[in-house]
Amino acid sequence: MNDKLSAEAVLEDKELVAKFLKETTLFLGPDPEIMKSHDIMPITDYEAESVKKFTDPHQMASIRDRMQSACDESYEMLEQMGAAPGAKWGDVITGIYSASGDLTIGSAGGVLIFSVLVHHPIKFIIKNWINEPTVGLRQGDGFIHNDSRYGNVH
Repeated sequence: MNDKLSAEAVLEDKELVAKFLKETTLFLGPDPEIMKSHDIMPITDYEAESVKKFTDPHQMASIRDRMQSACDESYEMLEQMGAAPGAKWGDVITGIYSASGDLTIGSAGGVLIFSVLVHHPIKFIIKNWINEPTVGLRQGDGFIHNDSRYGNVH
């Protein structure tokens, strides 16, 4: 009798777990469409117009240097603030991304191979959360991402 009840209880538990997993989204990522794409997105009309406004190579170099400095300084700050040993050892990268989620410039320090891998979570955020009312993205927003379920490297 106990064996029969135990078997019934196990079956009921399995059915309950199966129902929960079917009805519940555990993680939204990684997104297969994003993970399969390694291309840089085409330049937008706004980006093309912005580029046309700058014809002085010295001014462009100055702007690029400022962006590089911002990435390098944010890398140094992140390395100093990180609680995890990996962050303190430089197992990070910082960057500035285009509105399409492509890395435009990255820190000179850190694990530079990350520079070709870190766009996946940014593109996931753009695809899924840019217009999400409880999250959303606004001009000038900054964020730190370290969740491998969305396509990151750890």
